[in-house]
This record gives sequence, C-alpha cells and structure tokens, in this order.
Amino acid sequence: MRASARTALIMLSVLLSSCGTLITSITSDISVFHRMPPTLTNATKYSFLRLKGQETSLEHASYEEFIRNDLGKHNFREVQFQEAEVVVIFFYGITQGRQEISSIPIFGQTGISSSHTYGGLYNLGAYPGFSGTTTYVPSYGIIGSMPYSSTEYTRYLSMSIYKRPKTDKEKLEKVYEGKVISSGSSNQLPKIAPYMIRALFKNFPGDNGRTETVTMPFQ
Repeated sequence: MRASARTALIMLSVLLSSCGTLITSITSDISVFHRMPPTLTNATKYSFLRLKGQETSLEHASYEEFIRNDLGKHNFREVQFQEAEVVVIFFYGITQGRQEISSIPIFGQTGISSSHTYGGLYNLGAYPGFSGTTTYVPSYGIIGSMPYSSTEYTRYLSMSIYKRPKTDKEKLEKVYEGKVISSGSSNQLPKIAPYMIRALFKNFPGDNGRTETVTMPFQ
C-alpha cells in the first residue's frame, strides 16, 4: 500500500471514530427536593394528573408507563384520583440543539524511521558489483488537524408529587420535585427518556437537596 493511500486510510478511520453516532451510555444530572420520608414503609396511593395537551398524547402515555413501573417498586399504588393521597405530574422536552465546532487530529506519515538493505555481490572478478533492494520503514504521527462540527441537544424531564387536595378550595402542596437534564448528540427523546426516568428513580426519593450525576448503559 502506498504511503498516500495508507495516510488516507488512517485519516478515514479517525474521522469515523470521532463522528460516529454510536451511543454507549446516557448521563443525566439529577436534582431533587422533597418533604418525603427516606423510606416509604406503607403503600402510598397515587394518581397521575395530566396537564393540558397530555391527555391524548401517546408519547406521554409511554413515559407514564415507565414512571408507573418505577413508582410501583417504591411502594406506590395507583388508584383513582378520588382515592389518591398524592398526585403525580411530569413534563419533558428537548432543545433545538446547539452547534459545537472543534477539531480532530489527522494522522499520517511523518518520515522514515529506519531502512533495511538486502542484496549481495556479483561479478567477483576484477570489477565486482553489488545488487540490493532497500526497504524503508515509515513513521506515523499527527500531521495536522481538521475542523469538526457536531450538534448537542439538551433533554429534560421534571416530575412533581403533590398532596391531593381534599376540597376545591385547598391548594396543591408539593412534597417532591425531581429534575433530570441530559445532554448528547441524539435528538430522539423517546429513546433517551426511559434512561432519564430510570436515573431519576435510582435513589428515589433520596436526600432532600440531592444533586448527582447518573450514567446508565445504553442498550
């Protein structure tokens, strides 16, 4: 393989590894504030309260199912609104994305590291000669850089739990507020949201004022 072709191949492999969209994990920043006991010993009766526009959303229903499963793991039992002790409200979204410009290194041949000559003598009379072939071993390294553009999206999800008002005159009293923010190259929220929800419930309800970063393997 000629040096120019080898250099092009190395450049291509670096470019593909840098620009690939393969996602191996989802990292989320979690912040939680609440007035709930660290351990819920009794089954808490709850009901979802959907905001305007969420009532007929199949996407919302899909995320609701993930939250329902995780609440069930923490002694929450879903009931009709009239029987509920608390109501659960959540919303989510994704930004339009921001473009980021960076640079990636270009690898190529930087010179010759060594050479080897093979051959032998001929015409061993009065005028001997030598016939041989020299092989050069090239060296490789960074020979420059090239600009690289990527788009970063911010995905967010917020979940709140309120005490259900007993009368129409009572105000909703918030007892839990959890926020999840995740940034990455994917703008496909339906694929990312389940991992954000799982991260939120990893230490649910956790300590009041808790902030942490949770990384979930992407499958």
